[in-house]
Amino acid sequence: MKTAIVSIACGVLFGCGSDESVREIQHGEAPGIESTTAELSFREHCDTAAPDATIASGPTGSGGVPGLPNAVSSPTTYDSSGCNKAYLVNVWVAPGPGGDVNAFWNGSSATTPEACETTQLLMYWWDTRPEPPVAMGSSQARGTWDTQASLCVHPRLETHIPGDSVYRFAVSARKLNPTGGYGLRSVSLHVFGTPGGGTVGTGGSTGR
Repeated sequence: MKTAIVSIACGVLFGCGSDESVREIQHGEAPGIESTTAELSFREHCDTAAPDATIASGPTGSGGVPGLPNAVSSPTTYDSSGCNKAYLVNVWVAPGPGGDVNAFWNGSSATTPEACETTQLLMYWWDTRPEPPVAMGSSQARGTWDTQASLCVHPRLETHIPGDSVYRFAVSARKLNPTGGYGLRSVSLHVFGTPGGGTVGTGGSTGR
């Protein structure tokens, strides 16, 4: 069986320190958005569970699928039955150079350094063309405090995906608690039908 290499950014979420770790994920196995141990859970179905929303790229945001928007915002609370504490979005990308997918913090603005640095975004994505879907990457980011401007730079994640396919994104916005645990916050996902490359994230990232 073939494998896909996915970089997982560790830290507060998985309790595995500040270093990045790389795991081999078998085709069809989905890295869990949440785990109570240092090991990722492979028992969830983030790649195949029913989506909460569908968006599309393209010159008009339709990607050849009339009526589909190019952005969506989650509610404040979400919890897919197939992917714990995640908001699941299918992303249609029109034929051509592909699209850039951006995840944005959509919760309330943090007004102190302490509150800012405990805002977090997580994002996992799969190409659904193969059967079963192929894990393509994952990333996470934390908010950073701009001391000069005295404001929070909330986390943002971005990746480029090739054209002519449908991708599954599992995203989660979280406000981490100092004593452990977290509360969910709204997250926005946008797709732009423009060339790009690589994966970047404000505050920390991993990718393909």
